[in-house]
Amino acid sequence: MIALNFILKTLLILILFFSSFYRAQKSIPGIEIKYKYGFLIAHRPIMSHLPKDHTQAFEVNIVYQTMGNKKWHSAYSYPTYGFSFLTTSVGNNKILGQYFGSYAFLQFPFLRWKKNNFNGKIGCGLGYNPKVYDKITNPKNNAISTHFNALINFGLYYNKYFKKSSLQFGIDMSHFSNGSVKLPNLGLNLPYISISYSKYFDELKQNELSKTKTKLQQPWTYFVTLITSFKDYYPVGQKRSQIFALQFVTQKCFRLGLGYEAGVDLLYKPTVKKYKPVIEKSDESIVQTGFYQGYVITLEKLQMVIGMGIYLKDEYFPENRLYHRIGLRYTIKQKFLLNLTLKSHWAKADYLEYGLGYVF
Repeated sequence: MIALNFILKTLLILILFFSSFYRAQKSIPGIEIKYKYGFLIAHRPIMSHLPKDHTQAFEVNIVYQTMGNKKWHSAYSYPTYGFSFLTTSVGNNKILGQYFGSYAFLQFPFLRWKKNNFNGKIGCGLGYNPKVYDKITNPKNNAISTHFNALINFGLYYNKYFKKSSLQFGIDMSHFSNGSVKLPNLGLNLPYISISYSKYFDELKQNELSKTKTKLQQPWTYFVTLITSFKDYYPVGQKRSQIFALQFVTQKCFRLGLGYEAGVDLLYKPTVKKYKPVIEKSDESIVQTGFYQGYVITLEKLQMVIGMGIYLKDEYFPENRLYHRIGLRYTIKQKFLLNLTLKSHWAKADYLEYGLGYVF
């Protein structure tokens, strides 16, 4: 129940982020049907027993083509955005079952011509699966232990446009994980090739999507964010630990709204005490500090961030010396930030960061 409540809180925050973002955009709506074919990556040796079959997925997407009524539309070459509804096999129906999910996404053109483009996609949402780890009934499922999990999607695509439709070919990756709120949580990584067809309710007018790009810029800003989370640890079945952290960040968005940020992290993670338990550890000794740098995409009040940090102080080094961060921030009344990011060590999730920030 703790894991379910934790994931549902994540979903509520995502709804808050995106419901405000998508409101009153005045873009051209459409429907997209997508077929995907791929496989399950055994990214840990202890997962080698899981992949048995290729994966197949179907998506029904509600898509919107931006037309320039917002500054960020032209700044990012008139991207598309929308919501996806997904069903997919994950390579082992007996142990892992069939997965379902829904996520919000943005697709940014890298190269655009009158009737085609290359673009990149990023999306996040919530996934559901009926078969999870159980020490009695399903002990071989060492990848997923909760029915509800975060769903993250990345992709690269080629689009061919017609008057009121488009044909798309691409590759993408879907990731399912609960952010280590409950173990085991090795997560699932599913790469696909895909083909899709989109039908819009109005003419796309591609000649209007080649106007001069708007430049979105802002001065250097500074903010502090208070973060909390919960983290499970091995052996499975123990009480979860609550995590606290502080972030001190400076940020600047340059041309087109693409930006850079850097800062310092202070982290208090009680699960460090479980690492090499024969060594006695005080509360002060497990405090970690790190230096972090990130890449930012600004879409009015919504920001997407991806970055990497290095621990400056970590007395015991229970994980990798490098850590990573990917997720969303949403600005409220120019002074407060809602933060939802995933902290990880390469492909291994550390915990989900729920935060409230203040902009100076």
